[in-house]
Amino acid sequence: MEPLRGDDSDELGRYKAVLEQCGRFGGLVKWKQQAAETLREHLSNHTQRSIEILLHAHRNEVDQTEESRPEYRDRYRYHYDFRIPIDGQRVYIETVFEPGATEDDASIRVVRIKPVNPGEPWGTRTP
Repeated sequence: MEPLRGDDSDELGRYKAVLEQCGRFGGLVKWKQQAAETLREHLSNHTQRSIEILLHAHRNEVDQTEESRPEYRDRYRYHYDFRIPIDGQRVYIETVFEPGATEDDASIRVVRIKPVNPGEPWGTRTP
């Protein structure tokens, strides 16, 4: 499915509003346990907070993609993807928007992090 760009849904606008706040406040990005373990194992020079700041810095490069996986479609209409350089390697970071009970409770959850190119081992430098 083709990713959507720009403010073409209310959810994307709310997602970007949370990203905007990430530059000033920590704790707005939550981590699925598997994604946090991948970060510790493969990007040990970074913390969850440093990745949160990178997401904020690349907030205009996020792709909103309609969720097609049956096991997630009942909970998330979209997932939000980043493909950004980290330590010389392009890294794919998949996130979801969690709206919360109020606008102030909204957050982003990192659900997966991996090299952009499938099969590419961690630590491979991008030219």
